[in-house]
Amino acid sequence: MQIASSQDFTVYAAQTIQQTQVAQQGQATQQGPVTHSNSAGKRRLSDGSLSDTANSIGREFKRIKTEQPVCIDTRQAQVSDATATMTRPLHLWHVMREKIMPMVSGAFPGCIVMRPGVFLEQLDPQHQYGGYHGELMQAWQAANTDLPYLDWLGTQRSGPIKGVLRPTQQQRQDYHRVSFEDNKVVLSDGLKAQCQDYFRRSGKKSLDLIFVIDREGRFYAGIKKKARFHHSSLSLGKPVRMAGTLTVDKKFRLHAVSNLSGHYRPNPNKVVAALHCLAQQNVDLSKLSVVTYDFDLRHFNPIVNAQQMLSNASV
Repeated sequence: MQIASSQDFTVYAAQTIQQTQVAQQGQATQQGPVTHSNSAGKRRLSDGSLSDTANSIGREFKRIKTEQPVCIDTRQAQVSDATATMTRPLHLWHVMREKIMPMVSGAFPGCIVMRPGVFLEQLDPQHQYGGYHGELMQAWQAANTDLPYLDWLGTQRSGPIKGVLRPTQQQRQDYHRVSFEDNKVVLSDGLKAQCQDYFRRSGKKSLDLIFVIDREGRFYAGIKKKARFHHSSLSLGKPVRMAGTLTVDKKFRLHAVSNLSGHYRPNPNKVVAALHCLAQQNVDLSKLSVVTYDFDLRHFNPIVNAQQMLSNASV
């Protein structure tokens, strides 16, 4: 496929997601995404979730001002003879594609990816908090520079900054991996000590741990710290099965689960995926509450019992 615009990149990203799904499911004979023509003559994907993801990526790609009138072979990343001298635009396209694809590669059926508004946090080499990039983008546009956003950003920094942390795979496994036993959250020694310190300093009786669930149903959790530790830290910015919070007391008994994640903004019904994973670890859902937030309507839904929610979803 030749990429010559952000629209092409949108389609390419969605196809990559679809191909990843096929490969991971082992369905070698499954066909790729079906496309249709709309009234504007543009291609759209039949799968709504893939289309939404791809369009979001395409919009963000265009927003960063990397769109250039060059054709790129996505398999070999070579330009045509007519554009052979345009090495800088080629570099921008290739680098941006390589940075964006890890955020959607590894996608699987039912997964969720980070919302477009925080893509810049992941693309930023120092992972500055996504919420700060809005003002930085405005400053970049006001500067009227020819530099792409990320290049310009590098000129504005005098040294390293404290961005959102990205643990190593080993740290995720040793420190942030959690399990469940008798409706209690079993934490690593390090994370448990961090939680106990939180209770001691805050005087609160409960704590909302942020968590993500990977493709295999494994839970990773931690304590949120604005601009330093978020769901994107636990997931390394990659697709997840679910993201939200686990409410625990001082004895680490689990009381509630939610879909509260600003980075992923999962739909309320996505909590069902978390409930399935908890049930597989023998958590008594009848003792668990579910708190959901509708990010589109911007309001909390009534609190429901986890067992009831799972039963209703199965009907």
